[in-house]
Amino acid sequence: DDVTPSVTAVTATGDTDGLSNVELLSMLSVDADAIIANTENDGTLNWTFDSSSVAGEAFDHLAVGESLVLDYTVVVTDSQGVTAEQVVSITINGSNDAPVIAIEGDDSASESLTETDDTLTTAGTLSVSDLDTTDEVTPSVTAVTATGDTDGLTNAELLGMLSVDADAIIDGVSNDGTLNWTFDSSSVEGEAFDHLAVGESLVLDYTVVVTDSQGVTAEQVVSITINGSNDAPVIALVGDDSASESLTETDDTLTTAGTLSVSDLDATDDVTPSITAVTATGDTDGLTNAELLGMLSVDADAIIDGVSNDGTLNWTFDSSSVEGEAFDHLAVGESLVLDYTVVV
Repeated sequence: DDVTPSVTAVTATGDTDGLSNVELLSMLSVDADAIIANTENDGTLNWTFDSSSVAGEAFDHLAVGESLVLDYTVVVTDSQGVTAEQVVSITINGSNDAPVIAIEGDDSASESLTETDDTLTTAGTLSVSDLDTTDEVTPSVTAVTATGDTDGLTNAELLGMLSVDADAIIDGVSNDGTLNWTFDSSSVEGEAFDHLAVGESLVLDYTVVVTDSQGVTAEQVVSITINGSNDAPVIALVGDDSASESLTETDDTLTTAGTLSVSDLDATDDVTPSITAVTATGDTDGLTNAELLGMLSVDADAIIDGVSNDGTLNWTFDSSSVEGEAFDHLAVGESLVLDYTVVV
């Protein structure tokens, strides 16, 4: 008798992740020809298991501690059609596959924002996958690296501005999930990035990590670029500052002085003062606008020097810039008000 082998059936015990019986059956092959010729009584049956008959890594879905048993029925048949069978058992034990972070479709791992004297917010997504179907995958933000001027913001404050999902993004049932990230500078009181001037930028590179049930991780950098914009300087009356004085004409030069407080949120800006106009209310006795304008002076140099945010503007009124006693023409009960426009 000639004896020929065949594989007639397979029984799967465990999670096949949707592989069909036909696909599993195709993974085990035996000799194509007779293993016993009609002149012999014994032969060797060679069998081979090869999962490449199915595209992809067919068993990546098995996690650590999981297994799939494939029991193949191998049959030998003689020339008279009489058969014998033997089960060939293939056990596939799972191993851990690391999670993967990818940027797909509308995902984003970088955003550019312009400082606007208000809270800055933006958000995005990342695609996460794990071949081990029963693994849970959770996200976290583990570090931030700043390139540029942080104006004293601590690493902890910067780290607190980026948040990710609080719960698992892959739940032990599927292989794919979406990681949602949100940047929100309101976690720090005030407008955290007002110190950035036009042409300046601060890049915050956040390390976002996903961790599977076995503690294996993958990471992706989310990069937030904050571009500076110009913040107008501010003049204020603080403490002993003064923006008005009253003088009495005394047949002599009149002088007085005061200060104004100036600030600019853009730390690298220089701020310089000037006097641009004067308006007179009352009798000037022919004094020209230029003569009146020359009586008030302010600091000649920058009062904020591109290093700090605050400075003091010193102003001085001195009528000696005009020859003679400029205001002797004012009688008792008369007054002249000079409103100077001081600009920074």
